[in-house]
Amino acid sequence: MVAYASFSPDGKRVALNRFNSDRMNWKGYRGGMQQDIWIADVGGKKFERVTHWAGYDNFPMWHGGQIFFDSDREDGRMNIYAYDVELGKKTRCTFHKNWAAEFPEIGDDRIVYVCQGYLWIYDILTNKSERLSIDIPSDRWRMRDLFVSPAGYLQEIGLGADGDYAVVQSRGDIYLVGTEKEKAENLTRTPGSRELHPALSPSGDRVAFFSDRTGEYELYTAPTKAGAEWTQVTSGSKTYYYHCIWSPDGKRILFGDKDYKLFVADVPGKGKSGAGKNDKKEKNSVRKGAGKKASEKKDTGRGVDGGSVKMIDRCYYLKDNEIFWEVSDYRWSPDSKWVVYSKVNENLNNSIYVYNVESGKSYRLTDDRYDDYSPCFDSEGNYIYFLSRRNFTPELDPFMDNNLNRDMSVVMVIQLKADQRPPFYDVEEDKDAETAEKGEPADKEKKDEEGSKSVEIDFDGISERIFEVPIPSGTYKALAAYKGHITYLSRKNFGFPGLEEFFNPNSVSYYDLKSFDADKEETKTILKGIGFYSLSGDGKKAAYMSAGMAGVVKTNGSSSAGDGLLNWAGLKQRVDVFEEYPQIYRDVWRQIRDFFYDPSIHGKDWDAIYHKYEQLIPYVATRADMNYIIGQMIGELTASHEYIVGRGGPPRTYFSRVNVGLLGADLEPDYKAKRYRFTHIVKSSSWNKDYRSPLRAPHIKLAEGDYLLAIDGREITTDENYFKYLENKADAEIEITVASSPRMEKGRTYRIKTLYSERGLRYYEWVEGNYEKVRKETNGRVGYIHLADMDQEGIEQFEQGFRAERYRDGLIIDVRNNGGGFVSWFIIDKLERKLKYMTVTREFKPMRYPHAVHAGPIVVLCDAGTGSDGEVFTQHFKDLHLGTIIGTPTWGGLIGIINMIPLTDGGMVTQSNVGFANLEGRWIVENRGAQPDIYVENDPADVLEGKDDQLDRAIEVITEELKKSPPPKLVPPPFPKK
Repeated sequence: MVAYASFSPDGKRVALNRFNSDRMNWKGYRGGMQQDIWIADVGGKKFERVTHWAGYDNFPMWHGGQIFFDSDREDGRMNIYAYDVELGKKTRCTFHKNWAAEFPEIGDDRIVYVCQGYLWIYDILTNKSERLSIDIPSDRWRMRDLFVSPAGYLQEIGLGADGDYAVVQSRGDIYLVGTEKEKAENLTRTPGSRELHPALSPSGDRVAFFSDRTGEYELYTAPTKAGAEWTQVTSGSKTYYYHCIWSPDGKRILFGDKDYKLFVADVPGKGKSGAGKNDKKEKNSVRKGAGKKASEKKDTGRGVDGGSVKMIDRCYYLKDNEIFWEVSDYRWSPDSKWVVYSKVNENLNNSIYVYNVESGKSYRLTDDRYDDYSPCFDSEGNYIYFLSRRNFTPELDPFMDNNLNRDMSVVMVIQLKADQRPPFYDVEEDKDAETAEKGEPADKEKKDEEGSKSVEIDFDGISERIFEVPIPSGTYKALAAYKGHITYLSRKNFGFPGLEEFFNPNSVSYYDLKSFDADKEETKTILKGIGFYSLSGDGKKAAYMSAGMAGVVKTNGSSSAGDGLLNWAGLKQRVDVFEEYPQIYRDVWRQIRDFFYDPSIHGKDWDAIYHKYEQLIPYVATRADMNYIIGQMIGELTASHEYIVGRGGPPRTYFSRVNVGLLGADLEPDYKAKRYRFTHIVKSSSWNKDYRSPLRAPHIKLAEGDYLLAIDGREITTDENYFKYLENKADAEIEITVASSPRMEKGRTYRIKTLYSERGLRYYEWVEGNYEKVRKETNGRVGYIHLADMDQEGIEQFEQGFRAERYRDGLIIDVRNNGGGFVSWFIIDKLERKLKYMTVTREFKPMRYPHAVHAGPIVVLCDAGTGSDGEVFTQHFKDLHLGTIIGTPTWGGLIGIINMIPLTDGGMVTQSNVGFANLEGRWIVENRGAQPDIYVENDPADVLEGKDDQLDRAIEVITEELKKSPPPKLVPPPFPKK
C-alpha cells in the first residue's frame, strides 16, 4: 500500500509512505503502522527506508537533493523537516509547538501547509515560515438553515397513557405526534441544545426529558405545548443520562445514568415523598418481615425547584454485550410505591431487585445462578414478570467439536403474595377452595388514599414463589405487561451483531413483537420485523422503530414494520447549523469525558483541549469541517478506536461514483497487436459464490495470453482504455469477445456477470496460494489457516481450517491484516487443548482424544495490519507460550469500544471504553503493538515479485521445530492379558 508519494526531479525514484495511519485521529501514535519515508526506484526493484522514527514521518515532498516531510519527532507536534538524500541528514524547518503543521504541499521553492486553521508558507530558500492572510468573500451557502423532515432523524419514540399521542425525539427536538388524528408539533425548538429521552406523563399534559441547555444534561418537565416554560428537576449533573419513566401517579420520575446508577426524582409541584415519610404505610405494604434488604440510600439532594433526587442503587459490573452501556431494566409498580430493576453481578448474571420508594430500601428477589433481566409488574400488582436465561439444553455441531446453547430465554413470574394459588397452576380445584385461598374479595383489597390497589410483597419464602410462564423458550428481550398480557421481542436466535447494528441500533429489524394472553395461555405475533417497541399505558397500542422507520399499531391485531407510520402532517424542522455545530462539538467532548476508559483522560487537560479547538468552530463551512475539528480534539487522547462514524446531516451536494465492472483478471496492452491481452486470470472457487470469477466457468474457453477483442459488441483496441466500456456495468451481465489471436474473426463470445469488486477474489487467490505453498514445501506435514478478522468471517475460517488441518504435524495460523472483532478467546480455547489420550478400536487406527486438538508446533504470522482483537489473539498466544510468532509489531490499538451514542444529526463518534491490562499490572499492546518473537519484514520489492519473506521464515521455523519436537505418534500399547 502506498499512502503518499513524490517523484525525484529526474523521475527515476519516488519517496513514499507505506501506510496512511496519520488519518486515525491518533496523535502521538507509536504502533506497528507508524509511517517512515521510503525511497524506491521507479522500476520497483529496490526499496530503502530512510527514516526510522517510532511515530509519524509522512507527506514526503522531493525538492532538489532534499525530501521534505512532516513529522512529530520533536515537541509532540507535526512539523516540517528536510532529509538530505546524499548525506542522510535530517533538519527541522518549522517550529510550531502547540499546533501541528498539517497537509503540506510543495510547489516551486515553497511549501504550503495548515496550522491552527490558517494557511502557512514555508520558504525553502529563506528557511522562514509565514502565516498567510486570505480573505475570500463567501455567502457560506452550505451553512444556510436546513429544513428537514423529522422522520429522517428520529431516534426515540414513546406513547402516552392511551396511545393517542406519540412523543418523539428527532434531531435534538421533542415532538408530539397524533396517532389518531393528523397533528405534529415541535415542543422544544432548540437548535443550540439537545433534548433526549422524552416521556409523556400519565395524564398526557406534561413531558419529561433531558436537555443540555445549561451545558450539561439535566432532567426537565414541561407542558405539552410549544413554547411552554420548562421546569428543571436536576442540577449540577456531569454525566450522561438514559431514558426516564413517570410513575403511574405522575409524582415521580425514574431514570438511570452511564455509571449504572438508578435514580428516582420527585416531580416539582407534585408533593414530596422523602424516605421514611410514612412508616405506618410502609408496614402495610411490606408484610411478614423485611425479607433480604439489599441497600438503603440517602437523598442525594440534586433536585431544584422544591424537588429531590434519590439514588436507588448502582451497579459496578458491565456486561460486555451491551451496546448502549445503559441501565435499562427498571419499571414502576402500578401503585407507584415500588421500582423493579435488574442489576449485574460479578459473574455477569443479572438479578432482580425491588425498591420501596417510601422506605428507601432495596430487596433482592433472585440470586446470581441465572441471568435474570427485563422485569416488570403486572397491571394489578400481583406479580413480577421477568426474562431469564436458564434453558441450557445443549446443541452439538455434527462434528461434536462445539456445543451451543440457543433459545435460552424463558419467561418467569414471581408471585408477590404468599399462601395463594400459583399463577398458571395446572391442577384443577373447586371454585370455593380457590376463592378461599385468595383471601379477601377483590373489592375489599387494600387501597391507597387515591383508590388504587396497594402492592404488597411477602418477602419470606419469595424464592420459592418463582415460576415459569408457559411460553416456549427462545431468544427474547424487552419484556412488558398490560392487563392480562405479556409482551416481548423475539428473534430466531442470537447471532453475530453486524456493524450496522452496532453503529446504528435503530436500523435493527429482525425482532418480532409477541403477545401472551395469560388467561388463554396463547401467544401470537402482533408486529413483525422491528428492533424496538414501547407500549401505551393501557397496552392497547405499541410504538415501534424498524430500519429507520417509526410507527404506532394496535396490539389486538397483526401488523408488520411499515404499518401505522407516523404522520408528520407536512411538518419540517428548521436546523440552524451555526447553533447545532457547537452543540455537537460539546456533545462529543462530554461523551469522551463520561465514557473514556481512563477517568483522567490519559493525564490530559480535557477542558483546555475543549477550548483550544472550540475557537475554530466559527470558521467551519461544512459538516466535514466539523469532523476535522472533532478529529483534532479526540486525537489529543492518544488512544485507539476513536472514530468519526458517518458525516451527519444531509449532503448539500449530490453526486454518485460511477461504478466500473471488473473481470477478475489483469490485462496489459499489446501495442504491436493493438489489443489488450489477459496476463493473469485470478484463481477462484467454483462452489463459493463469494469467490467466484466471471471468467473461470467451465464453458468459457479463455487462457492467459488470450486477447480481449470486444465488450458488448464494441471492438476494443489499445487506442482507448477498455474500462471505458465497463462504466456503470458493475455486477451486471455483459458480453465479451476473446480469442487466442488478435483477429476479430477468431473471436469467441461469452455472456458473463461482472464484479463490483475484485477484493474477495484476489484475497481468495492469495490464501489459496499460501495454502498450496505450505503444503508443497512441507510435504503436507504443515497446515495453513488465514483469519481475516476475529468476527463471523474469521471464526468460520478457523472452524473450517482447524478441522481440516488440526492433525497435521505443524500448523501456521496467519493473522496478518486481521481486522479484529471479539472471538479471539474462542480460538485460543481450542489451541490450548492438549492431546492426552488415544482411543483404540479393533481393526481401526487409533484416534486422538480429545478429537479437536492439535498436538504439534504452531507458528503465528502477524504484521502492522493485525488489529484490535487480532492483537489480543497474538498477545494471548504469546503469553500462553503456545508457539512462535513471526512478523512485525501489530497495529497497537487495544482500547476497545462498547457503546455508541448518536449525535443530534445522526453522526457518531466512538469513545474508547475498554482498556486491556495483564495481571502483572501493565497495559498491553496499546500504542505499541503485540511484538513478534522473530522480526521479519516483507521487503516491498520482494512483495512486487510475489515473494513472502514472513511466510518463508514461518515454514523454515516450523520445519526446524518439527525436527526437534515432533508430535507424539499414536502407538497403542499391547492389549492386556487378563
